[in-house]
Amino acid sequence: SEAQLLAHVKSYIPSAPSSWSCGPRQVVQVPSEGIQLTWQVPVSELKAAVMRSHETKRVQYISSNASPPLAGLDWRLEVQCRYDVEATGVQIGIYRAASSPSGFKQAILSYDNRLQVPCCQFDRASTSAPHAGGERWGRPNLFGLTMCSGWDEAAWVAKGLPTDGEFSVVLNVTKVH
Repeated sequence: SEAQLLAHVKSYIPSAPSSWSCGPRQVVQVPSEGIQLTWQVPVSELKAAVMRSHETKRVQYISSNASPPLAGLDWRLEVQCRYDVEATGVQIGIYRAASSPSGFKQAILSYDNRLQVPCCQFDRASTSAPHAGGERWGRPNLFGLTMCSGWDEAAWVAKGLPTDGEFSVVLNVTKVH
């Protein structure tokens, strides 16, 4: 019976939340408007992260605050400054990440989204899917630069990117499959 099965499962998972005994959940339709997360990335923080990545030869992260939940997940944006050994320099990527507020891993098959970085005319709508390595999806080396000696102001300026203040990164997630 269902009660016996539930008692059996609870004996293996004594710390299971009481809500688990409520039976199957109803499917909740994701709102059609989804979420929009706009992040103003401080150029000064980006410069510092590039310098740290160059000095340590390790990935440095800058992250936005999380969005309101969509499909039970918090969404955020992340800049990764990654030292590329083959290119002998730091490359800057922009990523989208999803996490469960409760800490439980959730399976995401795919999600419809649009990622925009207006300062470099990047605007891409797609249906994305997580890769086997984790919960982040994005654009490595978004700006097409490899900074070989720390922060390269001349290369940054040559791409028409802002040298101070902030630049915007916008993520719209409209549906999680």
